[in-house]
Amino acid sequence: MAEVTLSCTMTSDPAFSEVQRFHQVWVIILVGFIAVLSWAFFVRLLLSPADESSAVIVVIVFVIFGVVFPVWFLIMRLETEVRDFFLSYRMYPLQIRWRNVPASEIASAEAVTYRPILEYGGWGMRVGFRGRAYNVSGNRGVFICQKTGKCFLLGSHRPDELADAIEKAREGARRSARP
Repeated sequence: MAEVTLSCTMTSDPAFSEVQRFHQVWVIILVGFIAVLSWAFFVRLLLSPADESSAVIVVIVFVIFGVVFPVWFLIMRLETEVRDFFLSYRMYPLQIRWRNVPASEIASAEAVTYRPILEYGGWGMRVGFRGRAYNVSGNRGVFICQKTGKCFLLGSHRPDELADAIEKAREGARRSARP
């Protein structure tokens, strides 16, 4: 593992790459409703000024739910890549830096169908009985267990391809580790 560096993995083209966003209709409707509601309160404040303390609260609520919250959902995404001897993923912007798992440290990677709400409490960065989950939509993904015993799920619209790419990276890591 010492001879494999992160910098060499980032120069090659990925064997697998996927970007997923929150584009479900119900999410867009919910975020839109909350944003419109906060805009309505803000416009009402502009048209009929209230006392200063309630105006401050309305402005804070407007900025959070009328601007930050919708923009947050527009830019939030799950990015997954398999390069050379690494699996890399991040839930941007919650995770600015990529999480890198050396393929040599992965014990198993299995394409699975799961129940997001029952097993992990929904979508996003979640914690369930089987470990962490990073998912954006759907009920398919790859369940990954590391040799340390730590397991996590990466949601994917192409779980079979992702599992195959991880397996190929594991095989490459095993071959490169041989004397």
